[in-house]
Amino acid sequence: MKKIVILFVLTAMLSSCVTHQKYREYSAFIDYSQYMKEGFFLTESNSVNFDYIPVGNVSSLIVGGKSGKKTIYVSHDDALWLLYSKAKEMKANGIINLKFTYISGNSYSDGYTSHVGYSSISVSGMAIRRSAAKTR
Repeated sequence: MKKIVILFVLTAMLSSCVTHQKYREYSAFIDYSQYMKEGFFLTESNSVNFDYIPVGNVSSLIVGGKSGKKTIYVSHDDALWLLYSKAKEMKANGIINLKFTYISGNSYSDGYTSHVGYSSISVSGMAIRRSAAKTR
């Protein structure tokens, strides 16, 4: 009888309070034209057909989360704007080898508390200064 009770308790403990990942679809379009209008060059390619001076590697990371009672979700545009701002601080006028990485946040439970994982987006690339003859 004790074995049956223990088995029942173990089964209840292991099968209750399970969180399931909800089905989600996500796609994004990132418009580079606003940056190009300002004379800032962006490409995901690591080779370009003009002379440039490498300034350095730039990267940004945006993590979603709570701000008061409001949940703030990440966007590719916000991550790119942060990267662009940092590159401009470095006196760059372009970024090549641009890479976006979406990191899914998974919810989990440690047995006592449920934890919500928030998604994040990482963007990186090489900040460059285009040669004056090629800058328009």
